Amino acid sequence: MRKIFPYISFLVLIIIFIIFIRLIYPIKYRDLIVKYSVEYDIAPEIISALINTESSFNKDAVSDAGAKGLMQVLPSTADEIGQKLDKTDYNLSDPNTNIQFGCYYLRYLLDYYSNDYIYALCAYNAGINNVKHWNFNGDIETIPVKQTKNYVKKIVKSIQVYKAFYY
Repeated sequence: MRKIFPYISFLVLIIIFIIFIRLIYPIKYRDLIVKYSVEYDIAPEIISALINTESSFNKDAVSDAGAKGLMQVLPSTADEIGQKLDKTDYNLSDPNTNIQFGCYYLRYLLDYYSNDYIYALCAYNAGINNVKHWNFNGDIETIPVKQTKNYVKKIVKSIQVYKAFYY
């Protein structure tokens, strides 16, 4: 019995660690994330990390700037996306709509920045017009706005966790 005790203790620690990770990096709406990750050719771990950072998977989240839902889509951006997708009657609190619109916009940014997700995440957070005027080379440490630098660092770290534990 004494020989097996260290193994049992180790397994218990692993289980506690996994539970802890899943509390800090939760996942909801996995089917929708996978659906739109395929449709918009974005890795699901990027979408999950972005949602966790933007709203902590709260479908009713609203930012101070007025961005709404899981992926914190601005109503003005949603209006443009809605027209392009022929969806004029939408609800940004609806997880399906919000993830679709957020992925559509992220794909637009990825296309704009030749699939460089660091630039795309900067633009998702700070706005494409702001990023156009920044003097940075794509290295996270050279992002000139501290809030955006921290945002991108958090997402990059979260991407690794979501990839390791969920995808």
